Amino acid sequence: MTQLIQFSEVIKTSYLSVEDSNSLREKFEPYFSLIEEWSQKADGLVITDKSQKTERQEARSQVDLAASISVWRQSLGLLPQ
Repeated sequence: MTQLIQFSEVIKTSYLSVEDSNSLREKFEPYFSLIEEWSQKADGLVITDKSQKTERQEARSQVDLAASISVWRQSLGLLPQ
């Protein structure tokens, strides 16, 4: 959940009202949980044969998700991971 902590720090330093800060945190928190879940899946994904079509599709989805997260993090002023 390091990403959620970093996101919280960005919110704290953004001069938003307390209500807006809390609203942003509440709205984005489920996505951080989803990122964590997908990251764990990606770390455990092993493809050993080209016939593993489902696994290859999951791997491609992981790459697309990682790219989207990187762009989003950069838009928030966070370093890409």
